[in-house]
Amino acid sequence: VVVTPPPATAPKNYIYKNGTYSANGTYNSPGGQDEIAVSVTLVNDIITDATVTSVVADHTSSRYQNRFISGYKSYVIGKDISTLNLHVVSGSSLTPIGFNNALTQIKAQAKA
Repeated sequence: VVVTPPPATAPKNYIYKNGTYSANGTYNSPGGQDEIAVSVTLVNDIITDATVTSVVADHTSSRYQNRFISGYKSYVIGKDISTLNLHVVSGSSLTPIGFNNALTQIKAQAKA
């Protein structure tokens, strides 16, 4: 009887280094340019934690940013950063643009 070992699985090559990264993302709203602060923790290219903070004084933009902040985590936590791209979140269609902008900067910082 010849016993054949199972095929060896090649180790996964991760694109990003594990760690916590932060960036500010900007986007244009009807009131002008707005900004949000984004921080994500990566483990094996997966976002395990995220924080978004409003960096704005305009009342209308602040309202939409707060909507985004109240609902974005379910779209982000547990997701692969390399494929994540947010669109409308909790009725906010512009704030995700700022989030995606910050994510682009974070990907550049975290590149392995």
